[in-house]
Amino acid sequence: MKDFKSTLTRTYKAVKFRDNIEAGELESTVFRFFRVDSQLAETILFTNLEGDLAEARTVYTYNNKSQLKREEFYYSSRLYSTREYDYDEKSRLKAEIYKVLPDGVTKKKIYKYDNDRLVEIKEIEDEKLISGKAYYYDRKKYIQILLDLERQDKGQVACFITLDAQNYKIKEEFFYSKDKSRIIQNYNTNGKIDNGKVYSSNGSFNHNRNIEYNKYGDMVEMIDHYKDSIHKEVFQYIYDSKGNWVKRIMFQNDEPLKIVTREIEYK
Repeated sequence: MKDFKSTLTRTYKAVKFRDNIEAGELESTVFRFFRVDSQLAETILFTNLEGDLAEARTVYTYNNKSQLKREEFYYSSRLYSTREYDYDEKSRLKAEIYKVLPDGVTKKKIYKYDNDRLVEIKEIEDEKLISGKAYYYDRKKYIQILLDLERQDKGQVACFITLDAQNYKIKEEFFYSKDKSRIIQNYNTNGKIDNGKVYSSNGSFNHNRNIEYNKYGDMVEMIDHYKDSIHKEVFQYIYDSKGNWVKRIMFQNDEPLKIVTREIEYK
């Protein structure tokens, strides 16, 4: 099953649902409302560090092609940032513009294409280039992605993506220049990460990761196998008659860690 949120944003169904989230001493509530006027509003009520109830709200606006056009981010009813999306004549994402208010700090992402293939992304802050990606394609349908600027934590990153005959992603390999670490991720036929391996500095093995999904496409188990230990997260769900989950319990190493109860109103 496709992600519940993305399905609704494409079809503009009028649906309202509420998530009640319990995680230890933290409890928050998420309200989402999908409207027929091409807008989606998401509100999160949570307890801040001072112990007071606070509210964060995001409003998404879509164009007549069901493409995300604008995001507005509010905190305690104050608009503090916006993100706008611009598309070219082929409906490809051309630019993202992120602004922080009231200071007006602006970040941009510029996308460049060649023969309908993405070949470059540049991230600009206050008119200065701060990061970038270059995409290279070969005849075997491998895609190589390089970040062209040094990151403080991992250094330069190289990512190799393997596609199958139908151009679906089946494998990703990330290489980090500074500490020589490496991550390998394999994808299943539904486009979700199935398993992976993580290598620490100088190529030494760190751990394996295996993920299982149920018939709805929701994650039910994620296990990290280290040399001397195992880290496991298990998810249990209760579904309604339409196949959307209304309760999710997250267990970490067999202990309940987070419970989300969802109320869905269909119209």
